[in-house]
Amino acid sequence: MQQDVQEGALWHAVLISFRKDASPAVRHEIYSRYQTIAKECGGRAAGILLWKVEENFDLRKGDHLLEIAVFESKEALEAFRAHPKHKELTDILREVADWRLGDIPCDASDFEGDEFKRTGPRHCSLGHIKGRVDIIDPDGEVPMYEIEEQGGYSWGCPHPLHTH
Repeated sequence: MQQDVQEGALWHAVLISFRKDASPAVRHEIYSRYQTIAKECGGRAAGILLWKVEENFDLRKGDHLLEIAVFESKEALEAFRAHPKHKELTDILREVADWRLGDIPCDASDFEGDEFKRTGPRHCSLGHIKGRVDIIDPDGEVPMYEIEEQGGYSWGCPHPLHTH
């Protein structure tokens, strides 16, 4: 079943599997490029609302990197895919990796409710999962709350329900 999303925000997920012949240097270069690609492609002004790419903790299926993004619209995602910096990265990636992706509709109200309330590191007092400030808000335009330093990074919550 395939849906044609006409409007609204989209979750975009990509699972990247490096081939066995991909050198550590090439893997590192790709990882490094992924850390800045959202900003290079326009960041929040271009409709990239959330951007995170990290090494996958669970390698059982052979997926080495995980990209999670939220785009404000299908058009924003298409513009990102067409951007020269993104094309440059996928041209490099195509030589050393395979990937799978998925896009699903997203609404902010999907993340409100008791089942998402957790405590512990990297969660705010409202139970939202914190993210790396430099990735969630590459342009420095989103108010961040309950910022803490951990693992050499600043982690914060961008959720608008915070009043402090």
